[in-house]
Amino acid sequence: MQAIAIGLSKMAGTSKGSGNQYEMHRLTIIIPNKNVSSAKFNKFGLGFEPMDLPVAEAAFAKLGSVTYPCRIDLTMDHEPRAGKVEAVVAGFTGQPVFIDMTMPAAAKPAA
Repeated sequence: MQAIAIGLSKMAGTSKGSGNQYEMHRLTIIIPNKNVSSAKFNKFGLGFEPMDLPVAEAAFAKLGSVTYPCRIDLTMDHEPRAGKVEAVVAGFTGQPVFIDMTMPAAAKPAA
């Protein structure tokens, strides 16, 4: 799955509801922002919007070695989570390509 990845996060804590400990790994990618229209909901979208993907614990270290933002070819797998089977990022193939988000000095608007 080709994606533009913009960040990686690890969250850990204690659930308010159950009191159980948890740890989550998430990769944030951007996807095209689409228009949606139905009888009860309308959305007009331009550009891109973020989407968080769950990451397999074994893949976190490898994804942590990447420089963000980047264009990356993700590999997916499935893991049982909360009584369901969920798609997770299992790693990536090839070499991620860094995307330079800085504007060249000549292209910056005058102050």
